[in-house]
Amino acid sequence: MTMRVVHEDGMCFPVVICDSCGNPITHATDGNYQWLVHMNGDTDGTLFFTHKACCHTFEMTHEHPNAVWYAEELCDLPLFLGNNLELDWAEVFKRLRVLAEAGWVGQRSHERTEKRHQ
Repeated sequence: MTMRVVHEDGMCFPVVICDSCGNPITHATDGNYQWLVHMNGDTDGTLFFTHKACCHTFEMTHEHPNAVWYAEELCDLPLFLGNNLELDWAEVFKRLRVLAEAGWVGQRSHERTEKRHQ
């Protein structure tokens, strides 16, 4: 369950790290979030993050008897979290516009850094 805040050039931003290879997942469509479910349906609910290309390796190196790995696309996680946190989506989109105008979203972290140095 690896999410970190990275501090770079005076800015902080969250990143998701692959629990298999240890590298950042830089595109949500390239990643999964995974959890282990025992055959009786029990789970401790711990989330793990993997690149889609690392998913099989992760599952093979973290095998458990009488359990299977479930996975969902990482791009869906913010939507499910927002729903479970009862976010007001109209307010979320207003906030998104404000953050975009300020240059905090819509650009990758390295693009924000490059823009500040111009």
